[in-house]
Amino acid sequence: HASKFLLTDVLRTEMGYKGIVITDWQDVLKLTERHLVAKNHKEAVYLSVTAGIDMCIVPFDFKFYDDLIALVKEGRISEARIDESVKRIIALKKELGLFEKPYIDKSLLANFGTAKNKDVALHAAREALTLLKNANDILPLKESQKIFLTGPMANSLTALNGAWSYTWQGQDPQFFDKNDKTIMTALHEKLGDKLLYVPSTESTSKITSTASSADVILVCLGEEAYAETPGNSPTIELEQSQKELIQLLSKTGKPIVLILTEGRPRIIREEEKLSDAIVMAYWPSSYGSIALSEMLTGTYSPSGKLPITYPRYASERITYDHKKLSEAKEIAKPYSFTYSFEPQFEFGDGLSYTTFDYGEIEIKKDTFGINDTIQIEIDVLNTGEMKSDLCIELYTRDHFASVTPSVKRLRDFTKVFIREGDRTSVTFDLPVQRLSFIGQDQKWILEKGDFDLMIAGRKRTITIR
Repeated sequence: HASKFLLTDVLRTEMGYKGIVITDWQDVLKLTERHLVAKNHKEAVYLSVTAGIDMCIVPFDFKFYDDLIALVKEGRISEARIDESVKRIIALKKELGLFEKPYIDKSLLANFGTAKNKDVALHAAREALTLLKNANDILPLKESQKIFLTGPMANSLTALNGAWSYTWQGQDPQFFDKNDKTIMTALHEKLGDKLLYVPSTESTSKITSTASSADVILVCLGEEAYAETPGNSPTIELEQSQKELIQLLSKTGKPIVLILTEGRPRIIREEEKLSDAIVMAYWPSSYGSIALSEMLTGTYSPSGKLPITYPRYASERITYDHKKLSEAKEIAKPYSFTYSFEPQFEFGDGLSYTTFDYGEIEIKKDTFGINDTIQIEIDVLNTGEMKSDLCIELYTRDHFASVTPSVKRLRDFTKVFIREGDRTSVTFDLPVQRLSFIGQDQKWILEKGDFDLMIAGRKRTITIR
């Protein structure tokens, strides 16, 4: 907010940005109170306007405007500088059509919460749910099984919807749609009397006795909704009570399905060992519970892929596109080193209820020029007994570069629907220019050399000349 280098030199001059720059909430004030770069609010206004902001986003406090007018009258900020921001704001309002239609068109309310919108929300939740473990094909649940459900997130709407759901922190369910269903409610509609639910706040004897009478245990762990700084946590471990709950359930000897509703990865290193199946539900929103109940009971096969690297330890912050150095493990005496990358789950992980067989990566040639486009084709066969969507990911690896390359980079992906026994062909068009990277001079550069194309364990090496 106070950096002319970033807001003007880089954003506007170098990157050519023509739009408006808006502050975040009270962040002009925080230049004084938090960042300590201005001795008072008036100096904070001077710094931010000089840096290049156009609008202060605090609608109930006019100190920014009062101090700005004073700065103009003192000659420290010119009227010409104010005119720059005014022109940008007016241009945006004109582009939005606010001069012709300054008020909300109330007829548009008819487009809110339509059946089509709800279908899209349900479809999005189905596609997002990610099956991370499924030992002995415990999922989908069998029709004859009796299911026990518990956990602090099992009957919580806020744990499904997350931040900025009706309220800032998303923690007040009274504002939610009255038709929204918790995981417990949605599963009960699916399973009826075959679902046994006991809140995790009940006595350990009631939890264990009921769980012992079931065939499969579903335990919903994770975290409630949070937003921004109030959601900061000194640890990403699961709460101790949740750890103790799954340990208690494991003593029954029944198979456990761990369902995670969370906005960030909570460490589950020990809990993973106690779980036969793990479903990453994220914060799947209003229709997430319905999508989850369908997935668990086999209405459809999961196809979600993990969009993060799920750490095994709280101290690990290694992303999928890390440098090889991050994998180095060194021993002092006698000096030696190895390479390993062992997160809890990798970026792109995600299981299905069916199986797929990939063919080899097919390309028409192995050598390309810098202006060429690489056409990549691969066949996939559904070798299982269930139709399913499948997300296919294309990665590349640069063998050598003037700036240390990542071990791999996701370049493209697509999702296809394949019926059981069917085969489909998938094509990716990858412009060679996409293999560029930021060089030592902080500018885009494309270097000649060898690259690997990688899809689902298949690899093909190409050369850029």
